[in-house]
Amino acid sequence: MRRHRTVAWQASIPALLALIAVSAPAHALIINPIFESSITTNADAAELEGAIVSAIATEEGLYNNNATINYKFAYGPLAGAILESTTGTDPSPFPTYSAYVSALATDLAANPSNSVLATAITNLPKGNDANGSAPIAVSYGQTLLLDKYGLAAPTVTFVPTTTINSLNNNAFSRPVPSSEFDLIGGLEHEINEVLGGANGGSVLNIIADGACSPGSSLSFACGTFGPLDLYRYSAPGTPSFTTSSTASSYFSIDGGKTKIVGFNQNSSLDLGDFAPAGTGPGERIQNAFNNPGQYEAYTNASPEAAMMQALGWDLTTPCKKECYNTFAIRPKRDATSFTIVLAGNVTGQINTSETAYDALVNPFAYVNQAFFGNSGTSSATVSFDGKNTLITFTGTYPILPSYAYSYGSNPHFGFEGTDGSPLQLLNEYWGYDDGSTDLLSTLGITCQGGGSEFIVFFAEINQATGEWNECQGSGVMLTNPTGLDELLSHVGFYLSDTSIPLDTLNFGDFPPPDQPGSQFTDLAYLDDYVLAADSSVGVSVPEPASLGILGVGLAGLGWMRRRRRTT
Repeated sequence: MRRHRTVAWQASIPALLALIAVSAPAHALIINPIFESSITTNADAAELEGAIVSAIATEEGLYNNNATINYKFAYGPLAGAILESTTGTDPSPFPTYSAYVSALATDLAANPSNSVLATAITNLPKGNDANGSAPIAVSYGQTLLLDKYGLAAPTVTFVPTTTINSLNNNAFSRPVPSSEFDLIGGLEHEINEVLGGANGGSVLNIIADGACSPGSSLSFACGTFGPLDLYRYSAPGTPSFTTSSTASSYFSIDGGKTKIVGFNQNSSLDLGDFAPAGTGPGERIQNAFNNPGQYEAYTNASPEAAMMQALGWDLTTPCKKECYNTFAIRPKRDATSFTIVLAGNVTGQINTSETAYDALVNPFAYVNQAFFGNSGTSSATVSFDGKNTLITFTGTYPILPSYAYSYGSNPHFGFEGTDGSPLQLLNEYWGYDDGSTDLLSTLGITCQGGGSEFIVFFAEINQATGEWNECQGSGVMLTNPTGLDELLSHVGFYLSDTSIPLDTLNFGDFPPPDQPGSQFTDLAYLDDYVLAADSSVGVSVPEPASLGILGVGLAGLGWMRRRRRTT
């Protein structure tokens, strides 16, 4: 059984031994992992990095606030049967209650769809620190989040670190055997805490460890509340803030009226985690203890998601029906538009609300952001020409052949389809001021058959353009609509139990087959396959895989707040 325990001590982290540095435009949550040499030189390096990447993918896919978290990972033996040990940060001085609540309110104003946060803020006067007299011990990740919403954050010169215990029987991928621990789920647990959730949002364990004792090195936490402690209740209208093992407490955003999930009250474990202990596969990610076997999927319907929303994290909108993203070779001249052509009149099925301004799927938005200080505008419009549907991307500033893109060497264009018939891609082309166009290689990818799995399929065409397509089914049909033979390469698929946001389909977040960090199943038999003009080929998808989206970046130093144990 896995257990969790919180300790606190100052720690110095050694210099970085491994660095991956592929950046992306600032548009959402980005977790930049650093893999220490204990991982990169390990015989299981690919599997370890894959598990980390997969856990990061879940977090980045769930939350869309503009925040960049630098995060280090290591692998080695840990004493005391600890499963993972995470050193995080609680930068001080801590903000006042009023400053913290003001930042939450500003966050809500920027993300009005976060109904959980709206209810939580309304009911804060019923919880702990209702008179606002105590500071709020905001964690590293939440500090970086609320810094965008007016919270004066102290300078942070370090990053959290999670060490995976090499002595434990960890499953590096899913599905997880009943005899092994779910490492992906365990890492999701740890990342949540770094972002301010669970024990990262509570000071109860630090108080239990003597923070208020004379001369304690933990005295900085005495007289404070953690952000999650503000939502801790024992009954409607009765807040709870005790380390007693005989107490009963639960997470609630409406003043204790509705119990979302119970909190752990065993102070030898993490008091900010969930309770009671699970009993086999399907246990919650944030439980204080779990048995071996695969934990439940972490989705926007999980209690963990409600916890994070109450702290200010805003959920992403996943692809509703079908998502498409292409990288295109750079234009030959200064391009003023890019057009994607779909068969028939499907104008009612195309959603461009995100595509219009998201720099990961509209390079005109990227150019505004990267080169012109967001001074320009960008758009993605949908029209019907009497035969086909056209999605046209434009912006204030043209796309120059010399522009470099930080999330891949070539510009990306994407769109999302809502419920309806499968979208059939016909062609795509650059447009120039003189009215001329430059037709690009195009591959039609449509899902076939039934099934609840979300398929992400990738293929590169003529070693020039590449396409990600996400849809539901049991296989895909590849069609060459161009009238010329096409050479396929880097072909592969990925399966996910949940829908994936459109703007994660890119080099930085979701690298194609044969690329570093790729989680695709490589269909090598289709490499160098020539798809004849106006022909099709069906591809069946044999079995599920776990979602893994590459996040990358920088590193730093850290401070221990929590650790996790197993028995």
